[in-house]
Amino acid sequence: MISQSKIMEHFKDKIRCIYHISDKAMELLLSVFHEKKEKKGSIIVREGDSTNQIIFLKKGFSRAFTYRDGKEITLWFASSGSPTGAYDGRRSAINVELLEDSILLIASRRELEALLEKDLELANWARKVAEHYLELNIHYIAHYNGLEGKEKYELLIKEYPEILQKASIKHIASFLKITPQSLSRIRGHR
Repeated sequence: MISQSKIMEHFKDKIRCIYHISDKAMELLLSVFHEKKEKKGSIIVREGDSTNQIIFLKKGFSRAFTYRDGKEITLWFASSGSPTGAYDGRRSAINVELLEDSILLIASRRELEALLEKDLELANWARKVAEHYLELNIHYIAHYNGLEGKEKYELLIKEYPEILQKASIKHIASFLKITPQSLSRIRGHR
């Protein structure tokens, strides 16, 4: 079992991967979050609900999904150190499900924004985080759209091997926008 201090150090390392912040800024940032443990399978955000929370995964793995034509469509995956929900009080357009037992760090959007207004280092960090996730979305649209199923799967293996270890075939297939049967055939021919 991994100690709480190791989990926190891993989380801090992931937070600093995008934009390095000082220990003082990290302490300020963490001061507005509270910790909550949730079980695998928990839906921590429901489509149609509204909240003013920002949620990071201290430890765990999640997926965001929605329904189209009665089917679940996986939109993204998130791992330790990643935001898994950022909501501004409007009704959520997505669901977020935990794919393993997780520790969440949850902050009030209002408190976090007040902190970002007071601290330039943290404001720069937040801007870099937003840019990073925007770039990931652009990369997904630019590189995955238009590819055949096998090419999408090969790219996923190369770029995000963690997803293959932690997500079900059904969730991976919906993320790649192919059927689970197609994904099974692709995996069988590797």
